[in-house]
Amino acid sequence: MQEPFLHPGRSCGMIAGDDAIGFLGEVHPDVLARMGLKNRAMVFEIDLDVLTAHFSNDLSYRDISKFPSSSRDVAFLISRDRQAEDMIKFSLDIHEELLEKVCIFDVYDGKGIPEGMKSLGLRFSYRADDRTLTDLEVSQVHNGIVKRIVDKSGAKIRGEEI
Repeated sequence: MQEPFLHPGRSCGMIAGDDAIGFLGEVHPDVLARMGLKNRAMVFEIDLDVLTAHFSNDLSYRDISKFPSSSRDVAFLISRDRQAEDMIKFSLDIHEELLEKVCIFDVYDGKGIPEGMKSLGLRFSYRADDRTLTDLEVSQVHNGIVKRIVDKSGAKIRGEEI
């Protein structure tokens, strides 16, 4: 639902599950003029009653590790229709304990990328709670995760597609 007092191209609604929980955005220029304001203004509203209904009372936390993380980047060539979320899910579904997080660092579909494909760059971060990981440990786990992603998605590693 678009709030009438917000700029239509610079605002959005916030949703949790299927429930609208609020909005945020730039105040519409007509509203600013009627209020005598000369500068742009931002506004947001969150309905905490609706939002809190989506959370559990159970607390879950993990101590911050004192050991460093190690990361590896991979650029996959995937179908333009494939969602990045699928690629991340393939890696997380393994439940590898050393894999701390996976995030997107690049999406590209221009020059040098085959028609109907895109390049998706993922950064994999690894960490152990009880020790500093060796390069060999990280490489073995990482290679297994990348192989699973390639097998599940049909992706190719960019640069190795020949």
